[in-house]
Amino acid sequence: MSNEKNENFPTSFIAGVVIGAVLTYLFTTETGKKIKKELLKDATRALENVGDELEDAEEKAKAELNLVKKELGQKKEEVEKKVQATKEEITKKVDQAQKAIEQRVQEVKQEVKEVVREEPKQVDQVQGQINPVQKKRRHFFFSRKHRSES
Repeated sequence: MSNEKNENFPTSFIAGVVIGAVLTYLFTTETGKKIKKELLKDATRALENVGDELEDAEEKAKAELNLVKKELGQKKEEVEKKVQATKEEITKKVDQAQKAIEQRVQEVKQEVKEVVREEPKQVDQVQGQINPVQKKRRHFFFSRKHRSES
C-alpha cells in the first residue's frame, strides 16, 4: 500500500498545485473574477436547464404512468368480463349436468319400480312351472315301479 501512495504522489501533487493556481487566479485577479462570474452564470444556466429537463421528464413519466394505468384498468375490466362470462358458462353447464343427472335418476327409479312390479308376476310364473316338475319328480321317485327296479 505504501508503494501505491508513493507512486501516485507526484500526480496528486501536480493536480493539487494546478487546482490551487486556478483558484488563486480566479479569486485574486480581475480577469479571474470575470471568468469566475461567467463560470457561475454558465453553471447556473446549466443547472436551470437540467431542472427544466427533469421537470419535462417528470411530466412525461406521469403521462406515461397515467396511460399505463388506463390500459391496466381496461385490461382488468376485460379480464373481469371474461371471468364473469366463464363463471356463467360453468354455472350453466353444471345446472344442465345436474338436471341430466336428476332426469336419469328418475328414469332409473321408474325402471326399478317396473322391475319390482313385474317381479312377483315372474316369480309366480316360475313357481307355476316348478310345481308340476316337482310333482312329477316326487311321483317318479315314490312310484312302485321305480322301487321294484331298485
